[in-house]
Amino acid sequence: MERQKFKVSFTKPKDHPFPIISWLIRLVTWSDCSHVLYKFQNQAFHVYFNWIGFVPLKEIEEKHEVVHEYELEVDQHTMALITGRAIKFNDKKTTGYYLQLIGVALCMPMRLFNKNIWYENPLDWFDSRLCSQYIMEDLLLSTQAYLYVNLYYYDAVHALNSFTEKDLKVYLDYLIEIQKEKQLPFQVTKIK
Repeated sequence: MERQKFKVSFTKPKDHPFPIISWLIRLVTWSDCSHVLYKFQNQAFHVYFNWIGFVPLKEIEEKHEVVHEYELEVDQHTMALITGRAIKFNDKKTTGYYLQLIGVALCMPMRLFNKNIWYENPLDWFDSRLCSQYIMEDLLLSTQAYLYVNLYYYDAVHALNSFTEKDLKVYLDYLIEIQKEKQLPFQVTKIK
């Protein structure tokens, strides 16, 4: 079966005079990036404030600086699941983005005291996901990666509403590490 590739890119604003939301996200999540998105051949798919959808890749490259990037190689069925879900949510307006963000900020101090427990976002809004939450949920569902991970990440599946960009990056690094020992149905490679 033919394999297909796409990228998961972690970014921060480029040439923005005052990126206050990005600064706040990086401060609260202790991360060097504030956004994560999919890159397909000539398009990017991302959750941006109260909107989900495809944009030309050139537009993303003009506005975002890539901090970390991973390439995933999956079979055609998995790629169809990922792109199908993206098409389903394309150009969707959502509500509750800022509540979701504040809820994550409330969870972060609790995680300082107990790193082995995932806390549910107290302000979870039913139709809203932050970029990292959407992509993590999508990767778990489409690749069934949750079948190959330890219980710490299994617990994370139940608290996706408090997932951050940093958590997603740690998760992808973990998949790279375990793919050396286990035969995964997908391949993860760190590019940057």
